[in-house]
Amino acid sequence: MRIDIVTYGGGIQSTTIAALIVAGRLPKPERIVMADTGRERSVVWRYLDEVTQPRLATIGLQVERIDPTKYTRWGLSKGQAPNDAGDPVGDLLIPVYTDTGKLPTFCSNEWKQRPVRRYLAEHGYGPKKPVRMWFGMSLDEVVRMRQSDVQWIENHYPLVLNPDTRMSRGDCVSFLEREGWPLPPKSSCWMCPHRDDDTWIEMKRDDPADFAAAVELEREIQSGGKWGDIWLHESRKPLGEVEFEKKDTSMPLFDLCGDSCWT
Repeated sequence: MRIDIVTYGGGIQSTTIAALIVAGRLPKPERIVMADTGRERSVVWRYLDEVTQPRLATIGLQVERIDPTKYTRWGLSKGQAPNDAGDPVGDLLIPVYTDTGKLPTFCSNEWKQRPVRRYLAEHGYGPKKPVRMWFGMSLDEVVRMRQSDVQWIENHYPLVLNPDTRMSRGDCVSFLEREGWPLPPKSSCWMCPHRDDDTWIEMKRDDPADFAAAVELEREIQSGGKWGDIWLHESRKPLGEVEFEKKDTSMPLFDLCGDSCWT
């Protein structure tokens, strides 16, 4: 029999799964885990601490934050500071913009999937104690559903596969509002190039320290000389000089990483 484990991403769908568990609409899992990349937006942690954790505590659960300095393959460099975008052999992991295109998204695998699997293995899960891992993808994200490449982990998607909890993103918003949950912020790392201008504007306004960290990271990568000219914004201008354009959108809660991010 597989053990139910929820992987929590901090966005609209994973928050909906947490709310469904609190409401008794989904069975209580053994654990809820979240890979702390060391780079998550501050607003995501505020929501987790102020909203999700207290409500989960009412049913004896919590989101367990997985330490990135321990469970990534190499930890964080530079004294465990978050301004680390490459691996030990000099490859960039984040999908930055270049003169000719955009790099692939390797960071999700290295900063999310691998740490979660290592954390679970350290806590006794594996071939003798297999896992059914829940992911927060909704009906409009079925293209993100994947079979696990590890035999002791079976991927499960409650917002798609469970008849009683099948939901689109809009359904998730409506459910959270009915249950009295404030809508969560968009979940993403503060330097993620998979970001629209509205979210850059929001972060610059509400969490200037996060924005400043992204500006500094871009400068560090450029000054290192290894990777040539790279940018975090599609305009291919230094982030601190970009004039962001606010756009009206009918779906303001789309997560930023889309098909690229593990959670």
